[in-house]
Amino acid sequence: MSDFPASELWDFTISVYGREGVSGACIALQDRRGLDVDMILMCGWLGASGRGRTNAQELETAWKAISAWQAEIVGTLRAVRRRIKEGYPQAPEAAATAVGKAVLKQEIEAEHVAQIMLEATIDRAARPGVAPVEQVADTAANLALYLKSRGVVPDDEDRKSLTTILAGAVPDLSADDIAKTLDSALGN
Repeated sequence: MSDFPASELWDFTISVYGREGVSGACIALQDRRGLDVDMILMCGWLGASGRGRTNAQELETAWKAISAWQAEIVGTLRAVRRRIKEGYPQAPEAAATAVGKAVLKQEIEAEHVAQIMLEATIDRAARPGVAPVEQVADTAANLALYLKSRGVVPDDEDRKSLTTILAGAVPDLSADDIAKTLDSALGN
């Protein structure tokens, strides 16, 4: 992956995605609601890095930048990886597993490319030192706007996933403060 340009969004993703429950929460929103994990993480990065709140036009520009790539490249790799994981009785299991791992590596690299494309759509710098309360409020507002832009009215399961993502993006606040901020952003 040394051929990839530096990416603050990717660095954020690597840090946050590995935190407890975040990967599962992102994938749950992807699989249940058709949301894009890279867009979710971009919303978190904007808020947590002090870049603030996004708007509908910025979200649309970001989505247009990656939508074809996500459908044609990332989505295809994901479908192949998941199909291999289901199993092929005639294929030697160890060999099929090795192919699945190679496809996963390519899928992750394709996600990395998508995030570089997303980051290129953002033209404002991070603001270090933004208080965690503001980071969470901005991240929650960004996620709420993204859900709204995709026509998703979050249910309780979605709220749990979003709370987990917020806690991963801004780990310095209590779960109660995060939940209250999310409720406010979602209009509850």
